[in-house]
Amino acid sequence: MDPETWHRDLIQHMTLEIEEVRPALLDRELAVRIDELRSFRHVFRNIYLSELDPKRVELLQQRLDATLSSYKKAHNEFIGKTKTIAEQLKD
Repeated sequence: MDPETWHRDLIQHMTLEIEEVRPALLDRELAVRIDELRSFRHVFRNIYLSELDPKRVELLQQRLDATLSSYKKAHNEFIGKTKTIAEQLKD
């Protein structure tokens, strides 16, 4: 795994369903929104002395609550589905 793209790859892998092993954690839309935040964080950390685009910062801030809420919902669904798979494996 390439250390330069590790976080982006992880987000992509969380969109994959592995049948009878685990469901996808994220749908494509949520993955895109999370990747936007990852990208912003990456730019901010690595090019921190350059100016930030205030419109982009504001847009990300406006989307943050909805993204977090969607992530929590997706995570709870993921946990429920994995518990169901685990129970089926016991039988």
